[in-house]
Amino acid sequence: MIAQVIRAHYSQMRYAEYPAPQDLNDSIRCVWIFEASFDDAHDERIVPDGCPEIILHFGAPYRQFVSTGRWRNQPPLLLAGNLTRPLVLRAEGKVGVLGIRLWPHAVSRFTGNDPVEALDSRLPLRHRDIHFWRKRLAHASDAERLQVVPAIVSSLSREPFAPDNAVAWAVAEVFASRGQVDPARLAQGTQLSLRQLERRMKVATGLSLKLLASLVRFRAVFDELKAEVPSPWLTAALGAGYFDQAHMIRDFKRFAGQPPRAFLANAGPLSTSIVSAVTR
Repeated sequence: MIAQVIRAHYSQMRYAEYPAPQDLNDSIRCVWIFEASFDDAHDERIVPDGCPEIILHFGAPYRQFVSTGRWRNQPPLLLAGNLTRPLVLRAEGKVGVLGIRLWPHAVSRFTGNDPVEALDSRLPLRHRDIHFWRKRLAHASDAERLQVVPAIVSSLSREPFAPDNAVAWAVAEVFASRGQVDPARLAQGTQLSLRQLERRMKVATGLSLKLLASLVRFRAVFDELKAEVPSPWLTAALGAGYFDQAHMIRDFKRFAGQPPRAFLANAGPLSTSIVSAVTR
């Protein structure tokens, strides 16, 4: 077990991940659904995993802690840009979330802004069918919820969307290797210079190759910790591609805002579910 969640705060918690619709797997990495009923206000931090997301709240929307020191209600439908630092959320009541996890280079499909502007941002998405979607999803089965995903993606897409094939290939390699890649080898594989690939990567994702690899490697630590035979910290660090445990702790402080033991000891149900799920 990654962390022992204190169930006094919530009941009926459920998290599930599903593969992307086949004709949308160039943009979508997976689809996830989370439901829980909270007895009182419950705070938790969400850490980076290298992917932006479309979030649709079909239950009580989460609130997020903003830089002014206040809590702000999330809109019912939003584009969650890639995280490079932790996001602190607060839940209360009956929550329900449909998450469409995107490949990093697909973010421009849903925003006309520079992808850099989407980093660590929550951008409201507006659509005339949002209230219909929320009502339909609230009382639907997961199978019925998944049937709505293509319509949501299609209606929110900015057409035409033409992914940069070189960037898409490099991104897939970063994820397949769990962040343990040589940027020069990636550039060679795309038949671009490293400088050209880095520039196109920044345009498509808002991230550098190095930062994306760091985010994916950080996420790989949780894969090591949730293994059938959980790894001790040093073994988990080495298995995820870190030089040593101290190197991993630095990334935890950078991306989670806490050392690993403190983060895992206080992980909430949503963050625990996300980091301990097997991404399809």
